[in-house]
Amino acid sequence: MLTEPDQNENIHFRDFKTGREEGFTFFYNLYYPLLARLAQHHIENNPVVEEVLHDAFLETWAQRHLIRSPKHLYSVTRLCLKWRCLHYKQQKLKEKLVYCGNIDESFTDASSENKLYNDDKYLLNLVYKALPLLTPAKANIVVLYFRDGLSCKEIARRYSVSSQRIAKQLNDSIHFLKSLVPKKKAVAIRVVPAKRI
Repeated sequence: MLTEPDQNENIHFRDFKTGREEGFTFFYNLYYPLLARLAQHHIENNPVVEEVLHDAFLETWAQRHLIRSPKHLYSVTRLCLKWRCLHYKQQKLKEKLVYCGNIDESFTDASSENKLYNDDKYLLNLVYKALPLLTPAKANIVVLYFRDGLSCKEIARRYSVSSQRIAKQLNDSIHFLKSLVPKKKAVAIRVVPAKRI
C-alpha cells in the first residue's frame, strides 16, 4: 500500500512533471518492485513482465502532463500495466487457437480417410466445405473436437469459458452442418450432451 508522499517524492514529482529524467528514474525505481510483482500474477514469463512494465512506465511518461500527484502517477502506471498484461494474455490465447483457413489441408487425415467408404467421404467433404460458413470461433471448436480429439473441457480451458458454452456452440454447429447435408444422406455426427460435461 502506498504511503503519503514525502518531501523527496514531491521534489522528484516536480522533476517528473517538467520532463526531467531524474524524476522518471526516481519513480521507476520506487514503483518497479511492487508493479513487477503485480505483473507476475498475470504473466509468468519474466522477460515479458519486464517488457510490459517498461512499456507501462513509458506510456505514463508520455501522459505526464495529466498526472496530478505521486499517487496518481502510481495509479496510472498500474492501470497501463493491467491493460498491457490483458493484451498480452489475449495475444497468447489467439496463438493457441487453431487456424482453419484451408480445411482440406488442416482437417483431413490420410490414414483415417482410407477407412471411409465412398458415401462417408462424400459427406465428410460436405462438412469440410461447410466449415467456413461457421463463425471462426465455432469452426475452431469443431476442428479441435473432431480432428484433434479434445474434450469440451479442454477446449473450454483454451478459450477461458465454461465447458457448457463450448458444448452449446458445438451442438449449434453440428445442427447447422447437418442442415446443409442432403436429407437422404444423414450425417452420423454425435451431438454432445451439455449436462454430462
